[in-house]
Amino acid sequence: MSLSQSRKLFVAVLFAALYSNAAVAQDTADAPAEEPAARASAHEAASVAIVVDTSRTARKRAGELRKSVAALITNLTAEDEFCVYSTSDKPVLVQDFTGDASVVLNASKRLRRDGRFALFDTIAVAADHLRNDAANENIAIVVFVAGMDSASKISPATLEPSSRAKQPVALYFVATPGSDVALQETLQQLAFRTRGAAYFPPTAKQMIEASNAVGRQLRPGDPVDASSGATSRRGAKSKKPIATYKLLVVRSIPVVNSNETTEFPGGDNLLLHRVLVSRLQKAKLFSEVIDAGSTNAQTVPATGSEPGEKLELLATIVGYRRGNRLRRQFTFGGAARIKVQVILRDAATAEPVLAFTEEGSASAGLFGGSNEQMQTRAIMTVVNKIISRLRESR
Repeated sequence: MSLSQSRKLFVAVLFAALYSNAAVAQDTADAPAEEPAARASAHEAASVAIVVDTSRTARKRAGELRKSVAALITNLTAEDEFCVYSTSDKPVLVQDFTGDASVVLNASKRLRRDGRFALFDTIAVAADHLRNDAANENIAIVVFVAGMDSASKISPATLEPSSRAKQPVALYFVATPGSDVALQETLQQLAFRTRGAAYFPPTAKQMIEASNAVGRQLRPGDPVDASSGATSRRGAKSKKPIATYKLLVVRSIPVVNSNETTEFPGGDNLLLHRVLVSRLQKAKLFSEVIDAGSTNAQTVPATGSEPGEKLELLATIVGYRRGNRLRRQFTFGGAARIKVQVILRDAATAEPVLAFTEEGSASAGLFGGSNEQMQTRAIMTVVNKIISRLRESR
């Protein structure tokens, strides 16, 4: 390791020590309600388009899809509104906006499953419907998917990122167990571009838990339980998608080769990796955290080989801007920013169970702060956000 990298690591460790006193949330669990029950809430009301895979390939998964839709609705409130789309050959609006959760649930039970899957066409139509007819500014599309798109006339690349849209539409995906690897990659990219999330649970039970997690994310401003970091529609705490895992294996962190990462210093992804491992070990969210990201890393133990026991963390640096020191000095912006995509997958099945993206930034500093100092602080910020997201998911 060079002298510069050693100095950066020392600074990062100092920051890690300053942030090591964060509280550790306790694991909690609660079964989802069979039927949704309305409740009042102080959260920002949401308009949600529910898209259900109704292609012939989804027939065997009909029960899992229906229960997952019910779980999502259970986490929302009477102040929210829903519409439902089916995706057999073409987008079909089977239920327009309504605040009656029982109507939505009944509509999901009557869906006819046939034809091919038109995922991307349906997302585009649902997004337009939300922007034109939704009663709330907090809008999102939640897709329950069982297979690959085979009928859309548009490609995922043509779907407009929420950051460029007049009214952002976040995309959330919940896939049935055993989803195709190519599908996972596509959905992860769409979720990343729209500031949503993609879940690939290995079991039907965890598919319901993933639906609960999406419901919680759609409730900005809801009162948060101090011990769990989340609330449910019934006012009780919900089981988290990675609660059963005791062992975490942290793999190396690559840098995406794109225009968004050209400013990232070569080799400094190792710094991010080591700080992340150190913070994870101090946070004690898992019984053991294994550093498997370097050639001299300790051997990963053979224990935890059953599904639901050992989790792998795959992080990728997908964006970086070093910022401008002069602009920072005169408070005109110029912040350093780093964006990291995280995928958590079950080590036994290699199936992702949670995916999200976090961004860290840093702008304050004496005389604007050097680029090296701002990079280190941005890394610490994004690491702490990743730790917080993992804590919320346990």
